Amino acid sequence: MTPRATPPGPSLSVVPRTTTVSTLMPGRQIDRLLVANRGEIARRIIRTAHAMGIGTIAVYADGDAMAPFVRRHGTHAEADPAAIEAGLARVEAPFRKGAGDLEAIRERLYDVMWDEVGILRTAEGLARGLATLDELDTALEAAGVADRSRAFNLTWHDWLNLKNLVLVSKAIAAAALARTDSRGAHFREDFPTPSDLATSRYTAACLGEAERIEVATEPVCFTRVVPGETLLREAAE
Repeated sequence: MTPRATPPGPSLSVVPRTTTVSTLMPGRQIDRLLVANRGEIARRIIRTAHAMGIGTIAVYADGDAMAPFVRRHGTHAEADPAAIEAGLARVEAPFRKGAGDLEAIRERLYDVMWDEVGILRTAEGLARGLATLDELDTALEAAGVADRSRAFNLTWHDWLNLKNLVLVSKAIAAAALARTDSRGAHFREDFPTPSDLATSRYTAACLGEAERIEVATEPVCFTRVVPGETLLREAAE
């Protein structure tokens, strides 16, 4: 069994949007959603996203093409072979290197996220945390797995999970460093005061060029109740 033994006819189902997401949820940046589920769960996700004006992409094989919701809503698009090859190259990278100490990388990741990106945050600590996360990412790229089998290879799975954990940790640390106020569970010792609620902004982190985390902020659109108002009639009276 190898990862190249793919089911026949992999394809993409693209469900078009009937409205724009900005109409229903101003300020949102999600235009299209990748649905990794299948069957009834995928159908529910696609229907909800469609109602919100969000287009969806679902990966399926020939058997899934018979599903009613795919026939009713889907438009077919062949998967990009170059993108598939690039994805395979990324996930197969550990097989081209010597075995590394994944447990040591994992333990160091736990430590840095607790010590530098934990409950009490500062600019200096977050900067140190990001630097350490870059070091861990480099160490992980240099580490491989001893078992070359693709079938039930838990060490390979650990490597892939660690890669994702480091990436998510970078996003958390970068977003925390960019936010110079305290809000909810995010507390900055160097910026302990919450910003004005009426002009709140949420943080948007994305993966930019050279695999770097890019952080921006967008204004919060209060679509149900604005600060200072209430939905409870008794409280208003």
